[in-house]
Amino acid sequence: MSVSTILLALSLAATPPAGPSRLDPDDIEALEALLRAMDGIAEEQDASVDEDDAADETTDPSNDRTSRVEDQETTDEEAGEAGDGSGTHAPRAETAAGGEVAPRPVPTEARAAPLLRRMTPHVGMEQYQAVRGSGFGSALALNWRVTVAPLDDSGAPDADAAFEEGADTQSRTFFAGSSWAGERSDSGVWIYDFEASRIVRLDAAGSAYTNTSAFAAVRRNVDIYAALSRGGQAEEIAFGPQTSFHRFWLEAAMGVAAAPAGLTHTTRPADTEEGALSGGTVTSWYRGEDSPAIASAWTGCSGVELSPAGHRNLITAFAHRLAIHPDILTALRDGGEPVCGLSFTIISPESPQGRVEHWRLDGAEPLAFASLGFDRADLALPGQDLIRSSLRETIASALHGELGDPPSPPDFMVEMHALQNDGDYAGAMLTLVQETAHFGLCPAETIGSERLACAGAERLAEAGAGDPRFEAVSQATQAASESAHRLAVEQLLPYLDREGHAGAAARTMTARQLVEWGEEGLAAYPDLDPAALLAEALEMDPFAVNNYWYLAARYMAAGAPDEAWFLLDSGRALPGREPTDTLGQADALERRLHLLAPALFPGDAAQ
Repeated sequence: MSVSTILLALSLAATPPAGPSRLDPDDIEALEALLRAMDGIAEEQDASVDEDDAADETTDPSNDRTSRVEDQETTDEEAGEAGDGSGTHAPRAETAAGGEVAPRPVPTEARAAPLLRRMTPHVGMEQYQAVRGSGFGSALALNWRVTVAPLDDSGAPDADAAFEEGADTQSRTFFAGSSWAGERSDSGVWIYDFEASRIVRLDAAGSAYTNTSAFAAVRRNVDIYAALSRGGQAEEIAFGPQTSFHRFWLEAAMGVAAAPAGLTHTTRPADTEEGALSGGTVTSWYRGEDSPAIASAWTGCSGVELSPAGHRNLITAFAHRLAIHPDILTALRDGGEPVCGLSFTIISPESPQGRVEHWRLDGAEPLAFASLGFDRADLALPGQDLIRSSLRETIASALHGELGDPPSPPDFMVEMHALQNDGDYAGAMLTLVQETAHFGLCPAETIGSERLACAGAERLAEAGAGDPRFEAVSQATQAASESAHRLAVEQLLPYLDREGHAGAAARTMTARQLVEWGEEGLAAYPDLDPAALLAEALEMDPFAVNNYWYLAARYMAAGAPDEAWFLLDSGRALPGREPTDTLGQADALERRLHLLAPALFPGDAAQ
């Protein structure tokens, strides 16, 4: 095989973005996740996905249509269509009693951890603000009194209306600063850090906290909305044989809408003075000309001193925590005036007849980040049930510098030469393939390039000519470039037990070919799990940045965004590595999410 053919085979285009994974609307786990979201429960929802529906070309980050993730014995935390479990390469879930995924404490042994260059779930509070690039600063805590009542024909009351005498009230506390916002409740503390695009949660006991990507939370909501609404086209969302809900209520629960809801509104001066609150206006929103109000907001009253950034961030936190339609929240955010009262209706599977929540501001006070209690808690890795613990530990070790320096281009050249000298031309070829997983495609001109392994491809082709194993691997790389998936897999099978860079390359190439081959390929090789092969390759070589994208794409297709962003964030934070064009697709995906769900990001997030 000529050097030009080898370089062409190595220049496989990175997978282009395509549509989000699609949920199966008949899957009870997806419906339960939606039910929890619609009813304002604070915990994030995990959603199951049917891979046959994983192909909405307008929004999905991955073009690979098929993901093989091992069947899990979890309940509503299970994500994705599983393989048949017969393979030996499948990751195993680790769950607590009752099927809930337990947070995994970070190993306590001392680590001389370098400062990571970007956020990952491994960043604890001792380094968080340094990685963030600035401190949190102070915030304003806003205390609310809330009543909940059944929905009647009158709809949502005016936001400045007094509570009914004797009505039971609940307390809710939100807070907002210049670059962060959140909620403190009996279930713990929830923070949206806009500066770092992270969601940080402290448990109810104040003993453990997690640090996860805000993009994963948004991606989950987009997935649920796209699946249950058929990409925003279905007017009615069916739940069982006798119950359905208008898409509007799904949009309110998810904070995502494919198009404006066409709401009308009225505005009048507020006529209520309550304590320090007075003045301002009351705006009410309607879905139809003769319909009752679905929401009302009292804004612009005196007595609330919240900065414009704080106001914007508070409304964005509402979008994640309250079931208010994004059109209404966008109007409140863009209006720029502090909110003194809210009322809104909710229709959900749990409240099919509807209910009304009425919120009234009951005071505000300064809040220091230090008062929230994170300094007394331990960092825990979130429950990523589809990523096996050995891979998580390997990635953590790579991030913390425990595996030494990552291999450089000269290191790959030395390894290739050593294999060639031993007559292992196939291993040398696979090592060259793995080099591109670290540094991207070989340059068109290799003379003078630091990519010494690419420059040595011609000598490898000459030396390996006539060697049957080298010819087989070369044929596999060429077959992969020509989408001859069956031939590529057949030629790579003998190398799946290899270790080191060569073994990682064989596993990665095989996994990608199985994914691109689709259901036919998975049926032809039922004992090969693409996700598990990619995980093995990454565990063998955690500095191969391309593989973070390939494996993350499998989890996105399986409806597991937390696992996907664990990998995307970790790959982009590796020491001594820059994202390749392949892993750089993560940045494009995140920009796309800003456009798909603007209400779930602060108003200037995309600027």
